[in-house]
Amino acid sequence: MQKQATIAMPIHSNRRSLLLGAGAAAMLPALARADDLSSHAAPDTRRQDYDVTWTGIPVGRHSVSVAGDGGPGDFTVTNEVDMMVDLLLFDVMRFEHTSIETWRDGQMVAFSSTTLDDGDLFEVTGTATADGLVFSNTERDTNNLDALIKETSALAPHDIMTSNDIWVAPEPGNHALLNAKKGEIVAVTVQPPASTTLDYQGASHEALRYRVTSPVAVGDLVYLGDLFVEGSFEKRGYTVDYRLA
Repeated sequence: MQKQATIAMPIHSNRRSLLLGAGAAAMLPALARADDLSSHAAPDTRRQDYDVTWTGIPVGRHSVSVAGDGGPGDFTVTNEVDMMVDLLLFDVMRFEHTSIETWRDGQMVAFSSTTLDDGDLFEVTGTATADGLVFSNTERDTNNLDALIKETSALAPHDIMTSNDIWVAPEPGNHALLNAKKGEIVAVTVQPPASTTLDYQGASHEALRYRVTSPVAVGDLVYLGDLFVEGSFEKRGYTVDYRLA
């Protein structure tokens, strides 16, 4: 069970903005060129667990699994995010997110996600068609699941990446990507990487730092090759840090 963090905050703090800050890291992408993934040979299973802190306090974990499904370019990516913040003067806030991407020959052919965001339930499905990937999203209040708050749909190209794709190093430039929580297509900018020094597993390494800007958050992602090791993200004045466990 995830140990929750108890944080004393001023009474004027906004629940929604706080939780959006805590969940911002899950909504920042590491955008590769999808055409490069057709030759990507995923291991039988590669799992990466990240400890997440919010304003310096541990709040949860983000786990990413990449499982090979046979030939090059065929794999399944699973993301699981579990974050909890207990604010004095407020109720416990929770962010839970699970997504599954199915890739064939370097293109995504199916997608599904479920997100519990502070009482709101988001469900997204994506299906491949001849024209591209069709994504459908529903939003409901967990206190009244029969009442639909919002329903949207979007069409994306087959080579779209998602906001969860931190399992491969970014490709600099301006990109469209799928918001894995809401099923919307958004614009993201990735700056050319800058060299940096990274302390990892008791040694110093030369690594690359990517600056990523999205409608949800702004952050820096540090990679050793295609391995995402750490990141720092800012949203509405709050900072979320990721570190490979």
